[in-house]
Amino acid sequence: MAVFHPGKETTVNLDLWGSLKVYYSMAIISIVLAAIAIAVMSALGIYSGGGLNPFGRSIATMMPVSIPIVSIVSAIIGIFVAVPIILFIVAIVYQLIGKNFLNAWRGGYEKTFAAVMFSLMPTLLFYWAISIPVIGIFLAFIFGIWSFVVLVIALSSQHRIERSKSVIVVLVGEIFSIALVLILMMVFALGIFSSMVTLPLFPSNITAITPSITPGIAPYP
Repeated sequence: MAVFHPGKETTVNLDLWGSLKVYYSMAIISIVLAAIAIAVMSALGIYSGGGLNPFGRSIATMMPVSIPIVSIVSAIIGIFVAVPIILFIVAIVYQLIGKNFLNAWRGGYEKTFAAVMFSLMPTLLFYWAISIPVIGIFLAFIFGIWSFVVLVIALSSQHRIERSKSVIVVLVGEIFSIALVLILMMVFALGIFSSMVTLPLFPSNITAITPSITPGIAPYP
């Protein structure tokens, strides 16, 4: 219900374990719906792309598995392992910005974690629709916008602050995250570039690969 009535349903008090239980409950429903959608589209012959995994076709060509199986397995790993880790990190970023930097609220980390968890509900509920050909990308964009709206409302509800302050925290968090990613990419690119520059083009010890020539003595028998 947090997807359709975020102003009312995101006010519930949850600790970290309670938020994770809500998340994993929705994750199971999401995987089941995605499996049904993929099975139906495969039976109708309209499931030809990479599906839920953009690299599904490439993986399927390297391994003796079908694209639908790759999509389901990768979705399970991503939703049950990768996304919760990202959820913890994103909540830390918003907590630092909202409480320590902007002083927008005084609530604890568990409230921020619950708000970020609620923001994932639209994507989880309609995750199966991403694999629909043609309109899947458009739907993913719509779900992303609605997740942003739910995040703003959930932060406001959890920390009892104005939604305008919640918007500022979210925008600052997004800018910080993008800047951090760009910095990490630049550091990685500079590291590769510097290693290529310092790489010797020719062996430094030429005598090690050339026969020594003594005057009057032939170098080869």
